[in-house]
Amino acid sequence: MTIEGLQPDRRRVIIQLVGLQRSGNHAVIGWLGSLFRSSEHLNDLPFDFFSHETNRAALMAREQIDCIVCSFEDSRRRGASGALLEDVAFLRPEDFPGYDCHIVYVLRDPYNCWASRAKAHEDGAPLTSSPRLDQFLENWKQMAARASNSEATTVIFNRWFRDQAYRMALCEVFGGSYSEASLSDVPRNGGGSSFDGYRPSYGEILGNAGRYFSTDFLKRLARNPARYLRKLSQPRPDGRALNVESRWEYLLKKAHHRPIFQDIELRRHAVDIFGFYVDERGRMVTGQGS
Repeated sequence: MTIEGLQPDRRRVIIQLVGLQRSGNHAVIGWLGSLFRSSEHLNDLPFDFFSHETNRAALMAREQIDCIVCSFEDSRRRGASGALLEDVAFLRPEDFPGYDCHIVYVLRDPYNCWASRAKAHEDGAPLTSSPRLDQFLENWKQMAARASNSEATTVIFNRWFRDQAYRMALCEVFGGSYSEASLSDVPRNGGGSSFDGYRPSYGEILGNAGRYFSTDFLKRLARNPARYLRKLSQPRPDGRALNVESRWEYLLKKAHHRPIFQDIELRRHAVDIFGFYVDERGRMVTGQGS
């Protein structure tokens, strides 16, 4: 019961989201923000962000924001070793009295995740993660082990993408009001979808003129002008219609990606969590899992 003229008690939410690049992090982040009246996303933060009292105090000062999502990726500019879970400092709920705090891992199956990363790196997209498969495999296996054993919440991207009931159950964990308003959006982070790109509207281009006329962007444009002209000539992609679960077929074309299909430990994790693996002959093998 509330007293007239006073604001009802409002629980605010801080989410630390940890995921390898091209795991669907930004799609999930956009959806999380849509569950709340007001939200803010702090992207690709330094791995030691939560170790500093000034950063924690700054988050607490954002009293008008219902949900703050702090995201951490396997960015080479953020951590020295490249081992995401070993380098990231995790939030402590006791540092944020009055807030609901969540540590969230986002995990996408390894074959589609690596295919999207490989395509992005090979096309010159502005990813900051390592292009090395061995580093990806080490990080992914650590994420999978954490997903199986941790009390923290893991968002299985493949299920989140296709299963409304799963999204609704996650909404119950985080609070807010269920929404699908963001699901058609394709975030522009990292150049958008590795396969379908990101096509800004002309209004977005005019509104972000500084970005599109920056030296960094003009250099990327000069390296691959056809890529950007193709983006502008195509219709804007619909996030709901992306073919995100068959990206792995791209890897079959190039021999240097073959080790991902031969890794037995990876297969075990993939079957346990996602219900399938892809073998070295390019066959999807299904089993028990999500």
